[in-house]
Amino acid sequence: MEYIQYQSITLLFETALNSASNFLNAQLWRFVISKKISIFACFSSIFNMDWMFSNGGAPSYVLIPLGTSYNNQYYTNDQCTTNLEDLVTQLQSDDPKNHSRRLGLGFVDIINKDLKPMLICCYRKEPAMFRSAVKLLVGITTPIRCLTFIETPSQRIHASDIICQLRQLLYRAKESFLDARSTRAIIAHVEILLEHLTPEKTESINLCLTLLRNILHIPERPSVRPPHMLLSSPRSVIDHTSDNSQQSQIVCNLLAQGLGPLLLNLLVCPQREELVGTITQVIAVLFKCRSAETIRNRLGAGRTVMDSVISVLFEEDDDDAVSKRLEIFVMDFMPKGYNTLVGTLHDQLLQHDLPIDEAQFFWLITYFGGFAPLLKLDINHVKDVMNIEILSYLTWGVIHETEILDKNYFREVNLESSVRRLHRGVTAIRQFLQVLEMYSKGVCWTSQQVESDDSQGCETYIRQLHSFLPVMKDLHRAFLVLLRQYNPNVQNRQYLRDVIASNHLLLVTLERAAGVPAYGGRSVDLKEHLKQFCTPTIVAKYAIALSDFRTNDIVVNHSIFQFLHHVNGDLGRIDLLLDPVIVRPFVKICEEQFKICETWHSMIQCVVQTFIRNQLSRGHQRTGATSRLSESDQVNPSSSAEPHHVASNPYPVFRQPRTNIETLLVQLKNSGFQRQLDWIQYSLLTTCSAQLGTYDGQNFCNPIACLSRRKKISCPIVPWTEDEASALRSEIFVCLLQQLGLLPSAFHDQGFYPCIPYNWSPDTVFRVALIFSPIEQTMVDFDLSLVINNTTEQQRNNPCPP
Repeated sequence: MEYIQYQSITLLFETALNSASNFLNAQLWRFVISKKISIFACFSSIFNMDWMFSNGGAPSYVLIPLGTSYNNQYYTNDQCTTNLEDLVTQLQSDDPKNHSRRLGLGFVDIINKDLKPMLICCYRKEPAMFRSAVKLLVGITTPIRCLTFIETPSQRIHASDIICQLRQLLYRAKESFLDARSTRAIIAHVEILLEHLTPEKTESINLCLTLLRNILHIPERPSVRPPHMLLSSPRSVIDHTSDNSQQSQIVCNLLAQGLGPLLLNLLVCPQREELVGTITQVIAVLFKCRSAETIRNRLGAGRTVMDSVISVLFEEDDDDAVSKRLEIFVMDFMPKGYNTLVGTLHDQLLQHDLPIDEAQFFWLITYFGGFAPLLKLDINHVKDVMNIEILSYLTWGVIHETEILDKNYFREVNLESSVRRLHRGVTAIRQFLQVLEMYSKGVCWTSQQVESDDSQGCETYIRQLHSFLPVMKDLHRAFLVLLRQYNPNVQNRQYLRDVIASNHLLLVTLERAAGVPAYGGRSVDLKEHLKQFCTPTIVAKYAIALSDFRTNDIVVNHSIFQFLHHVNGDLGRIDLLLDPVIVRPFVKICEEQFKICETWHSMIQCVVQTFIRNQLSRGHQRTGATSRLSESDQVNPSSSAEPHHVASNPYPVFRQPRTNIETLLVQLKNSGFQRQLDWIQYSLLTTCSAQLGTYDGQNFCNPIACLSRRKKISCPIVPWTEDEASALRSEIFVCLLQQLGLLPSAFHDQGFYPCIPYNWSPDTVFRVALIFSPIEQTMVDFDLSLVINNTTEQQRNNPCPP
């Protein structure tokens, strides 16, 4: 009997190996697998061979004894769970040069043949097997960008070809989950696990959510155009403008099967801290390619929404049905889960325990924040979102991402993720301020009386949020950095528009905050704050956005004109507006009779007339003046601004020998660098104060220093202004920072901010600050006695800086 099995299977085995790529042979092997499972167990024992490596180092998955289908039922092998775990292990150690094991699994269609039937049949009674099957599916459906690829000169198949094959594997995986039974099994299994949670079950739930994330993340297979359409569009037979019908069908199935309530139940379970990262990713792919503005507009229809969403149960799974189901989810998620999700993620991000890409945290704020006031939610439903510590984290995040983007730009690495994270951080700040503005409507700013009823409690909370904002200097100055370092070579115009609109919202909020007592009695002088923006560099960035006045939305145009009005009127710096990059769009606005308010129209006339008078006074004719405003003139911010990201190294190359610190300080002071030296000392003292715990519970006072300490990383000394940034182009200034340990000794990489090492103690930081000038108690917000005695002793023992 064994001999007969041996001869039969050997014949099939040799035939398949001789022509492994032949489709008929693949079908032949599937036929063999569909027969008695014991044949393979017998085959394995006879040959005593490792069935994982029987084809040139790649696994022969056709011999893996997992199970068989018979009469619409899947029967598993006794060793199925063990074999699944073996497959997971082998997949994790796949060869990055060819990904043969991953491709092998796709070749035998293991998802449709084994794994999907296994999910459908085993989700109730075989939790261990179900878990292993899901783990393998997670590995198979891992996004291509998360895989490692290595190419060698002798490699016959290039990475691009392998990626193409892997993409086909993912297309087939997504198509497999169009079967509603697959997603229903996953939802039902998680519901069962949720009844009595254990650490192992929590991990299983995370695996199930990760699988759903992967499936929803996979793009749809581009459709092939019918032959009769090729004549009208001969460029390509592939239509890449898919209507996302597969995605819509899967999303609709999941929501109909109860994914929304399930996610909300997970957010209130005791183990939610271990799940929030994956929950966020699932929510993100559920709303992939769905505009938040569109959903807000639909929800804004009021009571008719509820009538329309009820009817969705009786409709087909079309795109409109998906939209309605997503609206139902939003209406449930906002009062029941949003606050918990954002608050829990924020706590984890503060501990530097990153369950997700920070960009997804920023996205949560941006995408869902606007629904809270629209749904008329009480502020208590979003207190962990509309929280000053969240705004502090967003401030830290955009500065951190700005530095990373600068570093990566000069290192010539891929900038896509850096650009995306920074843009999302900016839009999150914009959304936070917009939501705060919406909740501020109806607040009585003249009354400070604290009432006990809910409405007065909400007003008190809103006024308190406003009282914190004047203290947040890092937030005020963040927009100086974002505007100054805007790089049109890598950042799009929408990013610039978002920065400008966010800065305008902040100014409006600060004006409104003047109606409440500022935290600690510290108010902000708006005129002095605006003076920092009165530079050719900043105005040139506004000019770039102004050139798009025809396509800008109303808010952006209003933000631009309001800023230019401040420059011209409040600050008396019309000279900054007398540049062709500003005047040319002003002239176009007048010529096209573009609709603007009378205040802006008067400003434009004033600027244009002044520009013409200046040209005439210099001996030019009127035609000469207007010719400078022709269409050929393009907005070129570098013509009136400091160069940004120039080709040559903007940092000095050190050729002179190092000298002592005292000599460097004297040279810098004599050269007019006193303000920049004060900037470094102030940054050191702020960090020292944060290390001493002065701002514990009030990170918003100095987000950069406090959150760098919380996240246990070195604290950047941010060059907020152009003066501070220019100091980093001084050879002597950089040499001083190097000798103080605030810059690497071999400082050749551009884009680096000076930074205070994380391992420096408060005493060390204070000792370095003392080098710049004597420090009096009035200069700091902490008790000098906490550091001065230790510092004196250290200076006596070691007069040199660290």
